[in-house]
Amino acid sequence: MIVADHYIFVIDVKDWYGTVESREGNWFQNGKDRGGSPVKKIAEIQRKVFEKLQGHLKSRKDTRELSVPRVIGLVLMAGRSDCSGISDLEKDNVLDLELFIRIANSPNKLRDNFGNVPFDHVKDSFSGRQWKQILTRFFNVKSSPFFQPGQRRFQGLLAQNAPTFVHPNGIYSEFDAYEEKIPLNTSTLRLWDFAKCENSRFQTEEGRSEIAGREKSVFHWLRDRNSFTEKYLLTPAAHDVDSTVDYWEAYERRQKQKRLSDFVLTEAERLSAEERLEMSRQLLAAVASLHESGAAHLDLGPHSIWMEVPTTVRLSHLMAAHTPEGRSLGIDRYQFLSSVTLPEIILDVHSSPQRRDVFLVGVAVHSVLFGHAPEGNPPDWNSNVDLDNCHANLHGWFSAVLEHDPNNRIRTCSDALSLFNKATATSPSSTKIIEKIEIEHSPIKSQMQAARMFPLIEDFIWAPRFLNNFW
Repeated sequence: MIVADHYIFVIDVKDWYGTVESREGNWFQNGKDRGGSPVKKIAEIQRKVFEKLQGHLKSRKDTRELSVPRVIGLVLMAGRSDCSGISDLEKDNVLDLELFIRIANSPNKLRDNFGNVPFDHVKDSFSGRQWKQILTRFFNVKSSPFFQPGQRRFQGLLAQNAPTFVHPNGIYSEFDAYEEKIPLNTSTLRLWDFAKCENSRFQTEEGRSEIAGREKSVFHWLRDRNSFTEKYLLTPAAHDVDSTVDYWEAYERRQKQKRLSDFVLTEAERLSAEERLEMSRQLLAAVASLHESGAAHLDLGPHSIWMEVPTTVRLSHLMAAHTPEGRSLGIDRYQFLSSVTLPEIILDVHSSPQRRDVFLVGVAVHSVLFGHAPEGNPPDWNSNVDLDNCHANLHGWFSAVLEHDPNNRIRTCSDALSLFNKATATSPSSTKIIEKIEIEHSPIKSQMQAARMFPLIEDFIWAPRFLNNFW
């Protein structure tokens, strides 16, 4: 529904490509039957809106003398399509979306295309106070702003109107969504716009099939290969089974889980240094689980890493991931990425998918520990960021994972996690202490042997300070 200054439009938008024609009361797109004519449907809605609005005005004393607004029904074609096969009777109500926008921005073109309106509507347009009150009451919408878009529904999921993330090239947008009957069942819904892809083949049904649903396929491949990995990934919840140009997909997540970009702004400052280290360790473990299966993420960044205190980390955006047994997107994957620029892209040197992940996860850990990504394009490690030397034991680690030459960079996130653990280890665990006793104090080889050789005479008080002094 579009309420303009002097017209009310009832519109059905079709984002269709290819050949569109009408036969036997239905519309066909590229030979596929798409159901009844949308022109007939929109004409019926137009008639009902006009009749209801007319009755609404006549039923009230203060509006009885007003002219009924012109209600116009249109089908707007948003995609590149050939509509020459549509019947002549319906063509007048079918317009190209861009043409309609140009018409709507010109009062003269509106009048030329849709006819004159009653003089009292020219004198007092629908943007005036009187008509705003009338139409707000009639359409039963909030008064400020006067008309708001309704929530979109996707197989029982209600999507919020404002996106939480938009791809740099607009290829997809993501929204918070929740199950209509179970509001606590939250999801992240991704809505694609394949018209924004650099390669036009992704605007075809065959091309879309290469990327639409690929994240779900990668998820199930990883789960089948390593069930441990599943706990680190957002779980697919629902998707567009028809893989249309408006393809959408949804992934379950907890309400408290936040993208890294939001987590750094709202949560990280309240965490202690030890808690930040643990979140970083869990992030490394998540990516390491992919590498241990022979896979690589390739799009790790503030948009695809989800965190929840104290130790929960999840990954999303696997549509461009590398798997050894799956079909790779090759060079086409770069148009779908939203992460930082890698040094090997600028230097034009080869590197393995896992080494690319190591650099990206190093940037993410830098954000968790220091509150922001490293400076530079590509990002570069600078120890001056650690003013208090709070993480001095990790300076060498950052230098290794953020190495610009991929050949000198740590090979996998499994190796990066191992080195991270060694760098952050502060004292030996009780198990290590016992092992050291058993090794160094021959002939005692086990705790059981020690108990037999030195039976308990009386209870004693455990004194950790004494033990520390002893070591």
